[in-house]
Amino acid sequence: METFKTKQEAFITGIRHFAPIVPGVIPFGLVYGVAATAVGITPLQGIFMSIVVLAGAAQLVAIELLGSGAAAWIIILSATMVNLRFLIYSASLTPYLKPYSLWWRIGLGYFITDQPYALSIAYFTEHPDAPHKQWYQLGHSLMLWFWWIVACAMGLFLGDFIPAEWGLTFAIPLMFIGIAVPAIKNRTFLVAAVVSAIVALFAAPLPNNFGLIIAVACGMTVGVLIGDDEE
Repeated sequence: METFKTKQEAFITGIRHFAPIVPGVIPFGLVYGVAATAVGITPLQGIFMSIVVLAGAAQLVAIELLGSGAAAWIIILSATMVNLRFLIYSASLTPYLKPYSLWWRIGLGYFITDQPYALSIAYFTEHPDAPHKQWYQLGHSLMLWFWWIVACAMGLFLGDFIPAEWGLTFAIPLMFIGIAVPAIKNRTFLVAAVVSAIVALFAAPLPNNFGLIIAVACGMTVGVLIGDDEE
């Protein structure tokens, strides 16, 4: 992947790199919209939640718990647990975004989700000293934001008309597989991915999706240890 000579080039390339991911984002948003409608959330409430939370997995967990009548503090805690991985994402991006202003870092921090993080970390690790990194991340982050809100709105307004046989939920894991596989570039990434997958499988029964946090932590730990050994 080349470096960018101007901020406009970086921004447009970020948009272009996110384009192949859009077909996976749309079904995810539709699923959320349909689920939110089923528990009595109005379209405006659902869109507002998408703008504020901007995290599909946490939103689906919150909707599921809301539908089961869970207390507000349980819903908030569960959604927070699911989103703890964003702390890990932010920590790994910090060395690359530290030179930029506080407002840049706050703004980009709002957009951090799985797909933008995957695109950014892949480019930043390959070109740690490249200019205009913040514009590249802003480009694909805005793409995610736009299509996520559009997809959620479609699900909220049109949920009753979407046939169940479309199997929208099947597209969600495919989207994350499409993001993860290209990032496996060497033995370190491969072993880290395998360890994360195995831990996630065995830790899946843990409440509040805490197994995902454990899996991510284990994968990163193994990756760091192997990386140190290979140096």
